Order: sequence, then C-alpha cells, then structure tokens
Amino acid sequence: MNTSGVAFRDHAGSMDLCRAALSFASDTLKTGGNFVCKFYQGAEDKAFEGLLKKMFARVHREKPESSRSESKEAFFVALRRKGDVKLEDIDQPES
Repeated sequence: MNTSGVAFRDHAGSMDLCRAALSFASDTLKTGGNFVCKFYQGAEDKAFEGLLKKMFARVHREKPESSRSESKEAFFVALRRKGDVKLEDIDQPES
C-alpha cells in the first residue's frame, strides 16, 4: 500500500490489509504459528489488537527505533496461535 499522507486514509488502508492478512492466517496458519503486520496507528487498531489477543497467546505492539518519532507506523507481533479459535468465530459485528 502506498501512503497518501492523509492519516485517516493511511490508517484505514493499513487496517484493511491487516484484516485481510489475518483472514488468510486464520485459514492457513498452524497452531503455535506467529503473525506480524504493519499498520498506521488510529481509531481502529485497538479493536484489531483485541481480535489478535483472542487468536494468539501473546500480542505486542512495536514501533521500530528506526521509525521517525512523528510517524504513525507500528507493527503487531502476535505469537503462538491458539488452535481452537478461528477469525469468523470471534469477528462478529456489534449489534
């Protein structure tokens, strides 16, 4: 994804890509596997982190030291996938 310089647009686009990657991982990643995705911080990342915490034993939010301080760039590092949890079981729209 190319960044646009518009914070909301970049955040939304990165969350869409992270969600697509998590959907793929939910279907293919073995129990105990790890998941990493890059995102731009914003309103939706806490909810996405919650999904990761339901699917993985440990979840870390990392900002590389090489990243500029004003950059919203960060990574989720999710470790040890839980074997009994699939994305479609936990990602229900709020009523």
